[in-house]
Amino acid sequence: MFNASQDASTPHRKHSQTGAATTALSTRKTALHEELSSQTDIPTCSAEHVRSLYLNEVTDDEITKFLNETSFYNNGRWTLPPSEDLKEVDLYAPYVNIANDIVTRIRGPRANSRRIAVDSHATQLAHEEEEQTTAYSSPDIVIKATGSSFQIPQTVKRKAGDLGFSNIASCFDGKVDGNVGEKDVQQLGIYSRQIFIHQPNRKFVRALILTEKRFRLFHFDRSGAECSPYFNVHDEAHLFVRLIMGLSSHDEAVLGFDTTIQWKHEDGRKYHGTITVEHDGEVKVYTLNDPEPIFKRYTIRGRATTCWEATDEFDNRVVIKDSWRSHDRTPEHEFLSEAKRLAQERGIELQGVVNMLAYQENLAQTTQFRAQPQGGLDAHHRIQSRIVMPAYGSPIHGFRTRLEVLYAFRDVIAGLRNLVCVELIHRDVSINNILLNEGGKKGNRGILIDLDMAMRAGRSKMSADFRTGTRMYQSVAVLWSCTVDEGDAPPHNHLDDLESCFYVFVHLVFLYVAPGIESTTPLPIDKWDNVDPEIVYPFKESFVNGAIKSSLVSPFWGKEILALIKNLQLFFRQILREKAEWDDAFHDPERHKALVKILLENIEQHYDHVLNLFDTTIAEIEKIDLAAGSANTLPTATPASANGSTSVRRSSRLGSGDRGSNAVTESRGQKRVSRDEDDDGPLDERPPKRATPVASLADADGN
Repeated sequence: MFNASQDASTPHRKHSQTGAATTALSTRKTALHEELSSQTDIPTCSAEHVRSLYLNEVTDDEITKFLNETSFYNNGRWTLPPSEDLKEVDLYAPYVNIANDIVTRIRGPRANSRRIAVDSHATQLAHEEEEQTTAYSSPDIVIKATGSSFQIPQTVKRKAGDLGFSNIASCFDGKVDGNVGEKDVQQLGIYSRQIFIHQPNRKFVRALILTEKRFRLFHFDRSGAECSPYFNVHDEAHLFVRLIMGLSSHDEAVLGFDTTIQWKHEDGRKYHGTITVEHDGEVKVYTLNDPEPIFKRYTIRGRATTCWEATDEFDNRVVIKDSWRSHDRTPEHEFLSEAKRLAQERGIELQGVVNMLAYQENLAQTTQFRAQPQGGLDAHHRIQSRIVMPAYGSPIHGFRTRLEVLYAFRDVIAGLRNLVCVELIHRDVSINNILLNEGGKKGNRGILIDLDMAMRAGRSKMSADFRTGTRMYQSVAVLWSCTVDEGDAPPHNHLDDLESCFYVFVHLVFLYVAPGIESTTPLPIDKWDNVDPEIVYPFKESFVNGAIKSSLVSPFWGKEILALIKNLQLFFRQILREKAEWDDAFHDPERHKALVKILLENIEQHYDHVLNLFDTTIAEIEKIDLAAGSANTLPTATPASANGSTSVRRSSRLGSGDRGSNAVTESRGQKRVSRDEDDDGPLDERPPKRATPVASLADADGN
């Protein structure tokens, strides 16, 4: 729950997702706090809301009976150590004993075979991050669990007694009462974030702060965090028992799991699973090919995009994408359904764009788990949906040949034109959203995915926004929007998506000196990958208007690719010059509107020109490869790095020849900054606007 005074627009804040594997926990705590709330304090739910939880887990009579029988509660007080000279460690054993007594007395003596409280303050629970890490943390007390969604942690020696974030239901931190405070949410956020990462079908996580006098409940989900008031642990014994029963529930849905995903186990580890999708009244069960999703996000709040590889009943491979969108955003499946409908009506073959096989809307809503805010719908309210799509190939950076790259880009650019023909603008073209489609026919050799951030073309009120998209690939015009008041920038249009394709292509060619091998030398375009859009867009403009050094293109790519990049550069240079005229007419609305209209009336010519550049280069390389007999052969010579040296390294993020379907592996340049994709990149506050617009870029993408 967030306070009603909070702005109703999508929040913009920093995030805890980072590629730095060695990030200190203190830094992670700060990032988590900024991620979870744009205000100073985490919002507090009502006591009444807490009392409404877990009513079906245990009856009042059962609680009363327990309190009358247990030896840990006498004369209205729990057997907890006094405050005098108290240390936190003194609280662990008493609370572990109390929790286990609650569970075994109420559920029966065999209950602790599935749920048991464990003193874990001295146990190092390994973290998982985007890159390899040695980080760990140690909750004071955890509820160790077994069941479909749990598994023992991955270790060299798989012992049944192993404890990790993959097999805990909830966690508690003990505190001396005088030491509780704002940092508690940061500490519990560290644990909860790791639970989300290790348990990818988790919808929410709850945790407790326990002192010798009081307790407090914390709740984490894709809308952020909320906490309860403090309760006196002695006076509120009934409530405390109910919470322990709920936080150790045998029902995984009660614990916060998506139970449409189920697993079987072998030696304590998941090995076979199913995922259920209900589409148009038909329930379909898919087989999960791997216990780990092929893609997941590493933050708590936001879209939490998770992709699973699966097979249907006919053994067809598919990818199933789960995500949590903001309640006021159009769901991706509506864009895809509308695109297919309009394409059929207009006789357009919708090639180069992802094909949706099925979807399920409204699997869950964060309002089902959280306290209801005062004054209406929570601005951070999110809705879970599921999309089923064919399993294509790896993202474009998994290429093996030059032609494979050219085919994919050519067909994705044609796909962007197809989207415009059905009145859609993508708005987030990136290196991870362009997939190879090995074996696909012309038109489908590259596939554009992820229409989460799409918009309907011609929405004059939807201005370009620097917080939407992936920073590395945003157009100059989108970046420029940070210099004007929100809503004043012209709408995102087809030229912005085309320009993003250009930057993805440039990044791929400059970064990779050969398939799977990245340059070890710094690249001038690395400056594009900066959180601050005001820093990035002058570099982008300079790149478009400047000279390109041939040394940036390795021998693997050849002079043909270098020539293609230079020809694309000339095209976008001319576009920027035409947009510069918009700047001159910024204070003359009629002239400005006329100039914008002229530029945007040339949509077909723009796409035809860019596609012709790719087609010409493809024909040249096909001829060369045919003569050399090397169309499908990787280079055998050690490729040169971007500066001409042979100092290279194989990409640790891609592996060698990994062609997993729709597998999204992060590459350099991955700061996604979508204003609604709160988990997908650092969301910066709007920078102070400049006193005057930049001369060549004012109104740079109007519509």
